[in-house]
Amino acid sequence: MTWSVLRNTSLCALQSRQYEAAYECMATCVRNSATYFKRPRCWLRMAEACIGIHTEKLQKKFSSENMSGFSVVEEGGKPKGILAHMSNDGDCGKRSGSNGKLGSKEDIEYVAKFPLQQASFCLERVMKLLRDASIGVAGIKMDHDCLESARCAQAYVMLELKEYKQALFLAKLLLMDAATRKETSGLHHIMHKRRKATASMYGCEACCALGDAVGALKFLTGEKEEDAVLDRLAMDLAGIGTNSYLNVPANVSSEADDRRKARIKKAQAMVRTSASAATAAMGRLGTAKQLAMSAISLEDNAGVPSYEANRTSARKALLYCMLREGNSDGALAVLRSSR
Repeated sequence: MTWSVLRNTSLCALQSRQYEAAYECMATCVRNSATYFKRPRCWLRMAEACIGIHTEKLQKKFSSENMSGFSVVEEGGKPKGILAHMSNDGDCGKRSGSNGKLGSKEDIEYVAKFPLQQASFCLERVMKLLRDASIGVAGIKMDHDCLESARCAQAYVMLELKEYKQALFLAKLLLMDAATRKETSGLHHIMHKRRKATASMYGCEACCALGDAVGALKFLTGEKEEDAVLDRLAMDLAGIGTNSYLNVPANVSSEADDRRKARIKKAQAMVRTSASAATAAMGRLGTAKQLAMSAISLEDNAGVPSYEANRTSARKALLYCMLREGNSDGALAVLRSSR
């Protein structure tokens, strides 16, 4: 009973975004309970807590640094050019999981320093347990939904660790599984479509990083480069169970509907930004610029705070297009207005 209480405490902490507490509670539970040690979802929750710790580290870095990727070079108070910053987080080396016992002081310190590596370790454990379940190992149940979630999380981790080939492989695997999966309904169907859309975004990013711009765009649009295709992908990415945000359920308040519409617009901005990056890499700068500007407009309409908007990928995409076009004056104007 003690370990089930600790497990539930971890789940509550994860829901309230207390990621370090969530990891420590679940790690202690898994270490001391033979039953929970064999449960893939327990390891998945530890991985999710590690990813949460990583995202919090990024947010702190964003708040303390100029993360636009570009800065104005001034001389005598007048703009003379633009400096592009190279990103190097110092956290991309391949490492195994913590050497300390799960939940120990050494383990917690390792997780705080290398959350992505520990997330990867936990996700690999999920995969192993589910492989054991598939061949009938006693005490382990097959959980296809857990497997799909773990692959999606691992694709994100691989992207953050700059392991692009592995991220691309996982994205393709998720989409192949989605193509053969039987249709479901309700919340499970919405979450499945959201993971599928997320896999498309991860595949696009991995392809861009590997220099395959054409393949990157196909992850987003398939064979039809249309706004409607991008919007459908954004709807799935936002987790909205309808093809139009105009069809509001009767029991949804106006405030909740505003949040829902803002979430859709943010998802549309994300999809268009990714499409902008892919088309720019193909040399189609006019289309890329239009997509970036559309993404910025959607962010503004969604009410993204100005301090956050100044660092968005959409603005970086627009700056990149302008610099590729040789429009340094326009890029300077955008950059200075984003300060």
